[in-house]
Amino acid sequence: RHPGNTPVYTAATDGPAYYVAKNIPGKTMLKGKTLIWSRKGAKAGTLQIVDKNIEFYVCDVSGTIMPKFKDKNYDFTFLKYYIEGQLKRERQSVSNNAQLNKSRVENLLIYLPENQKEIGDLIRKML
Repeated sequence: RHPGNTPVYTAATDGPAYYVAKNIPGKTMLKGKTLIWSRKGAKAGTLQIVDKNIEFYVCDVSGTIMPKFKDKNYDFTFLKYYIEGQLKRERQSVSNNAQLNKSRVENLLIYLPENQKEIGDLIRKML
């Protein structure tokens, strides 16, 4: 409907899923480091890191997790794998129709250790 060059991300794919126009009525454009989580389907609970400082949209079957405090230096690799583990337990089923309740994601308790960068470095070495 709105072809263009602005990426649209979903947690179910690596990189942009497709591209659209820059201004779409009723849609909110995002910018900055973000974790995108998949809300529905077989990939419910999967996260993708958008680590570029670009403007983008998120598809309708995904949500975003953005840091509240921009001055903190979060390790997004650590956060991706830690939160993914939490979200997989929150799925309402494990079928192709699995879903995650937004309020459960909003209320996750997240432990942020002092050595999250070291843990993220170890994960990146294994990838």
